[in-house]
Amino acid sequence: MLANEVHHIVGRESGKRNGWSQAQIDALSNLMSVSHDCHKRLDAAEQGKTFKPKVTIGEDGWPIDAP
Repeated sequence: MLANEVHHIVGRESGKRNGWSQAQIDALSNLMSVSHDCHKRLDAAEQGKTFKPKVTIGEDGWPIDAP
């Protein structure tokens, strides 16, 4: 899977709470490229939630493998 989104290693809200400037929050050293699903998983983990990918069910009642 290709990386197509940018994730803040130290989140924007956490950076603001810690007194970081906007330039520090958006610095390249605080960014990483991730896929969409990975980004959702990381954001959910930061919020104390669990990311459950959506499963598509076929006509036969069994899950369809993602491409």
